[in-house]
Amino acid sequence: MTDREMLILVAVALLRLPLIQSIGGSLLIWIAVKLLANQGEQTMENKASSNLGEAIRTIIFADLLMSLDNVLAVAGAAGGNYLLLIIGLVISIPIVIFGSTILSAIMERWQWIVSLGAGLLGYTAGEMVMNDKFFEFFHEIAIIEHGLPWALAIGVIVAGNMIKSNKKRLNKEVNG
Repeated sequence: MTDREMLILVAVALLRLPLIQSIGGSLLIWIAVKLLANQGEQTMENKASSNLGEAIRTIIFADLLMSLDNVLAVAGAAGGNYLLLIIGLVISIPIVIFGSTILSAIMERWQWIVSLGAGLLGYTAGEMVMNDKFFEFFHEIAIIEHGLPWALAIGVIVAGNMIKSNKKRLNKEVNG
């Protein structure tokens, strides 16, 4: 069984528990903000490793994180519907594996697509919170029920771009 299949089984089982979808949503928000904040920047993960063991650990860790990100996003978007979850993963995994080079080139040319994707992750995080059994009472408050996903989508974009701007400003100050 591959790590993705294990993550799918674990995610499906855990998403039934109270607060787990909210925790997953929080993780998606963190991933989305980090995605925007680090856009266009060479991070430690992108630099060549000096030894084989470190390179292998980095690859395994990155693969696990990307798998978790993918599973959480698809599980959140499926909203508990197992058929949608399976269809989403069947579609998304080949796209992630085979389309990453093409997607990378597209994102390099049209950088606003990264903001759109981060916003979509924020929206999905809001949907995950709304679908969490612990927060079922939010459905009684219409502005929260309909507004939270959009607020998180916009918040992720604003926060990620603010962090990126601050990093650029600090780099200019440090480097002259």
